[in-house]
Amino acid sequence: MQKDLADFSISCAASLLDAAEAIAKNHSRCVMVVDGTKVVGVVSEGDLVRALLSGTEIHAPLASFIHHAFKFLQSKDLGKALNLMRTHGITLIPILDDGFSLIDVITLPDLLSQVALRIDD
Repeated sequence: MQKDLADFSISCAASLLDAAEAIAKNHSRCVMVVDGTKVVGVVSEGDLVRALLSGTEIHAPLASFIHHAFKFLQSKDLGKALNLMRTHGITLIPILDDGFSLIDVITLPDLLSQVALRIDD
């Protein structure tokens, strides 16, 4: 099944509520933040929870909560994606071109679908 990349990105002009809705739709616990077509950062479920717990209004601009340092790959390499997910505890790896445009994503379910489980009797 082909992923709709629009489900994994949101405008940097969006609100916390918009980010929460995007995360709920993509089931990946985070969303990539774009300025035009360029990925400029990421916002996670945890970021949203921390913002709300600190008293930030749900309709507040997303800009203050964007993490501009984020992990990404430039090709769909499941081994490298698994290593990034394990090392950094993340569930979504964006695949970006040289201009930082989103060209694909690797999700945790993508990786799990490639794993052959061995169950001992």
